[in-house]
Amino acid sequence: MDDFTKASFTRKEEVTCACKNDAELSNNTEAINNFGEKCFHILVYVRDEILPVKVDDIVIAYAEDRYRFITTADDTFLVSHTLNELEKMLGHMHFRINRQFIVSYQIINKIYVKENATLNVEIKHPVNKVLSVSKRRSSLFRQWLTNPFKKR
Repeated sequence: MDDFTKASFTRKEEVTCACKNDAELSNNTEAINNFGEKCFHILVYVRDEILPVKVDDIVIAYAEDRYRFITTADDTFLVSHTLNELEKMLGHMHFRINRQFIVSYQIINKIYVKENATLNVEIKHPVNKVLSVSKRRSSLFRQWLTNPFKKR
């Protein structure tokens, strides 16, 4: 039995990660705390199917109203995890620029310096938006840009 079929789901929209071993799957809370290095896929329910979404394919995660979404180059999926949980799952190749958005290095098109040294990030397809980096995260964001492969 592969990792994808071992995961248990409690409701239709729940998302979980496919992890390296059964012990991680036995306790979701413990697994979420350890996802930074170990999560390779996020399993997403779409109608009556379970789809594995590669973490490397996720370009942005965001919250809108009371819902959270992950977006790949092709699709957007509704997820049940909080952005704090997604931030841990996605690891060091993604950065939480503010309370609402987590972005991948590969989606950043341009960065603009605004007054008071705050930053705006222009992201490319599929979202095509300009997002503000919170003042609190600006210096960490600049460090992350110089080496996104390094753990924070």
